[in-house]
Order: sequence, then C-alpha cells, then structure tokens
Amino acid sequence: MDLGNSTPRRPPAWREGMKIGVLSAASGSAYRLPVRLARAQARISRCLGGTVLPLEPADKSLGYRAMSPERVADLLHEMFIRPDVGLIISAIGGFNSNAVLRLLDWELLRKHPTHICGYSDTSALLLAIHARAGQVVLHGPALLPQWGDPKGPFPESIASLSQCLLGASQEWSLGYPGYWVDPRLDWSEGQDCLSFHDKPRCAGPWRVLRRGVARGRLIGGNIETINMLIGTPFQPCFDDAIVFLEATGAEAYLPRFHRALTHLRDADMFTRARGLLIGRSPDMQSIDGFALDDVVGEVFGDAEMPVVVDVDIGHTEPLVTLPIGLLATIYAVEESPKIEIYS
Repeated sequence: MDLGNSTPRRPPAWREGMKIGVLSAASGSAYRLPVRLARAQARISRCLGGTVLPLEPADKSLGYRAMSPERVADLLHEMFIRPDVGLIISAIGGFNSNAVLRLLDWELLRKHPTHICGYSDTSALLLAIHARAGQVVLHGPALLPQWGDPKGPFPESIASLSQCLLGASQEWSLGYPGYWVDPRLDWSEGQDCLSFHDKPRCAGPWRVLRRGVARGRLIGGNIETINMLIGTPFQPCFDDAIVFLEATGAEAYLPRFHRALTHLRDADMFTRARGLLIGRSPDMQSIDGFALDDVVGEVFGDAEMPVVVDVDIGHTEPLVTLPIGLLATIYAVEESPKIEIYS
C-alpha cells in the first residue's frame, strides 16, 4: 500500500487507565537488565497513569535477540487488536527490527491504529507501519534508555511525548530546550545508579545550515536503518516531506554518515523533499578539517532546501518526539529555528 499524499490516521488519544505494551523487536537487553526494566516499567506507569503489560518470556536460544521475528509479529498483532492498549513502546533499538516487517498483517494494523513509539533501529518498524498501515507513529523515547534512567526522562522529553499521545487539537512548537547532555552511561550491574540528569549540561542551539521555511509531512529516523529499507516494499517516501535523520556510534562516524547520506540522495530519496533536520550526535566529529556542514554542502549542492542540524532527536537528551505523518513547518532562521506541528 502506497499512501502517497493521503492523510494518515491518528490513533485514539491516550486515556488514563489504558495499557502499555512493551516490544523487543530486535535487542534482548530488556531481559538482561531486570533492574533497569522494572524501574522503567514503574516510572512510565506512574507518569502516564497506565498499566504495563507483562513481558513475554525471552527465547535464550536466539542470542542477542529476545525472540523470533514470528513471535514479535504475533505480539504486535495482539497489542494492536486490544482496545485497552493505548501505547506500544520499544524496549530499545538493536539491529534486526526489519526482520519482522514481512510477517506483519497490514490490514489488521490498519483497522486498529495504536500509538507506537521508539527510535534508532525501531525506525524500520515505525516507517513500515506508517507507510503500509497508514497511521501516525512516534519517533520518541524508548523504555530502557529514557524511562529506565534512575531519574527518568527529562521534563522536556515527557512534555513532547505527551503532546503527541494526548491528541493535541491545535498546533504546537518544538525548539531547542536550552541545553543538552550526552546520554551515554554504563548500564552494567553496579553502575546503573548513574543518571544522565547528573551529567554536565552543554550549550548547543539548533544550527541553520540553509535558511528557509518549508512545510510537509514529518518522516524519518535512523539513517542506516532507513538505508536498509531502500529497494524493499517498506521503503519510505520523502516526497513533499520534512525529512529527519539521526545517527549514533559508528554510524555517526562522519565518513560513514557521508556515505549513507549520499546513498539516500543517489536513490532519489530527496528529489522532492521539502526540508531536512539532522539530529544531534556527540559521535559526529569533524575529520581532517571536514565537518558535517561540508558534507551537507557536497551532497546537496545548490538544492534549495532548508537544513537544520543538531536537532534534539534520537540518541541525545532531552529528545523531542516527532510524529511521523503529521504536517509540520520548519522555520530555518538563524535567530530561533523551530518546528511547528499541526494535528
């Protein structure tokens, strides 16, 4: 199913007392970190006023994965069908969410739109559900990284997610929260008391690389995960879109990010895109005097498309939630770049 320019459906607004499903589509970290998992479940339950569904047992024979793609698909179907489930949240990213896509019943998902939230490798699942089931999905906090922190998500992260879940009836704005912190911490036993709230707060406003104002539907996610979808039935469409991209770790190594961005361009993904947002990444450092600004200049040449970088999405704290599929306007102006979203 190719939705083209049709309007995606918004799932029903979150209501207190609803259920929260946890999905481990790729990584089995939720089962290897029981203390962090329990803390995350208790905190998201209190904050949203809901009940977290019990986790399905992991299949230890699958190594780094929690369960087979077939079981993940079955669980996702079960969560979507249940009218009392108001949110499905990814436990964490990983590397294999795309293995689930060919097993999903898109007609079933289409009939039961349900909020689903995550980032990183979960981008594969989000983008496929948006494209094939025709609903708005949420690129935002995951269970273990944010809700599992000893002090929970930053207030800005919670506020942004809440605006999406509660079905805000008017437009709302997102901008630089005034600080950022590097989220990387040791989660191992004995070290999991550390919180990103206690890390140094850094200054780093969103930066405008190309000025302009553009309007389109938000779509995007982790750049390498998106690249893995090119040429498949689940490839996203960037036509008339405000595209957002994020990267972390090795994938944020500047030459590797440069290669991934070039591939998207050469696959004609950006031919009709309206604007570009690139997420903040502490791992994306200049190399031999060549910086992200130079990469954008080389890849896009003279293309007239507003570009804003160091946006608080993906692997950073706090992080804003971007509703994939909703209309937005980006104001790429030097003084105060911002995103306005229309429900």
